[in-house]
Amino acid sequence: MKKYQHLFFDLDHTLWDFERNSQETLEELFYELGMNELSHVEFSTFMQSFRTINHALWDSYNHHQIDRKTIRTQRFEMIRESLGMPNSTIFEQMNHAYLERCPQKPHLIPHSLEILTYLKEKYELHIISNGFEEIQKQKMKSSGILTFFSEIITSETTQYRKPSKEIFEFAVDKIKTDKQKTIMIGDNLTTDVIGANNAGIDAIFYNPEKVKHDQKVYCEIAYLLEIRDIL
Repeated sequence: MKKYQHLFFDLDHTLWDFERNSQETLEELFYELGMNELSHVEFSTFMQSFRTINHALWDSYNHHQIDRKTIRTQRFEMIRESLGMPNSTIFEQMNHAYLERCPQKPHLIPHSLEILTYLKEKYELHIISNGFEEIQKQKMKSSGILTFFSEIITSETTQYRKPSKEIFEFAVDKIKTDKQKTIMIGDNLTTDVIGANNAGIDAIFYNPEKVKHDQKVYCEIAYLLEIRDIL
């Protein structure tokens, strides 16, 4: 096994449980704002539309097709249109409330704290995220993992986005080390794994759904605790 010194982690879907935190926030707001009274749309239908549209928007952002403002301002309007819901100021209210409340949710992917505690004794830990700086730091603070990490590298501050190799090279330069002494851990095969590999950095693919693929990866895991068998 190679001698690593620095571990790069993705945040959303890898450590911070985006799906749970997001759904919990949206369900609260759906009923608090009376969206259930606005039309006959069920929350489950609303949530599915959010997942589909949010995923598509972030994929476009990662590929430099849209900017941060588009995600923040268009997401809920696109959901409204997709579900045929009437115009209402409720959607703007939900947008603002969601951006404020969701990052304050504390839920982590199972065993995140356990594996971070184990790794912290052996390695320097860092975050590389395409998320927005202030929001990502709030998520880490709310979930109690901020103190585990030495550097938080985001696309917002570097102007580079995974899978661009430049954001990984920026991170390596930032912590003043060599690529061979670093490894990336993330759930996204394209942005985390292929992106790191293109920069000459090894990567562990966290694949909890065991999605089939043809990409050759250095290591693949379905549970975070499996990292103990690798590092």
